[in-house]
Amino acid sequence: GDFALADAYARQVAGGAGWGIGDLRFADETMATNFRPLTWTPSEDTSFTSDLDGAGGIALRVAPGANGIALFRMLRVAPGNYRLNARATFADAAQVRGSWRAHCLGEKGGAELAALPLASGSGSVALEIPATCAGLRLAFVVDTNAASLETSITLHSVALTRTTPSAGNATAQDRR
Repeated sequence: GDFALADAYARQVAGGAGWGIGDLRFADETMATNFRPLTWTPSEDTSFTSDLDGAGGIALRVAPGANGIALFRMLRVAPGNYRLNARATFADAAQVRGSWRAHCLGEKGGAELAALPLASGSGSVALEIPATCAGLRLAFVVDTNAASLETSITLHSVALTRTTPSAGNATAQDRR
């Protein structure tokens, strides 16, 4: 799809001052079902349930043995260098692992651009979005490590921030 058109439509429906499709907050407007998958989309797998936690995060409940994508959304992001930052709390970090995964949509055929494993706490990872990406799928993936009890994860925040590559990490295109 046409992400620019979808963003313009979403802003118009929200009265011009609402959210944009690049807004990664966890809030009612960024969970709106009428704009999925451009808003946060919970898994259809009944092993995962999610609710806003009232403090700007999402509370995920994870069934025993559940593995896979718990939450995702599609974004339109300009090519360039970014940093993915996230914060989460795991009720049982010994039995449950989670990671944010960023995948390119378009010509690269869904190639994974970055993975940010998390336990309780914060994490950060650099990623480069090539010009061939028509969009980005950002997903939170859970691996329960064969846990035998239901558990929970609170996703407090996720952010994608544009960065400038350091001289040592600059690509040929960046050096022009």
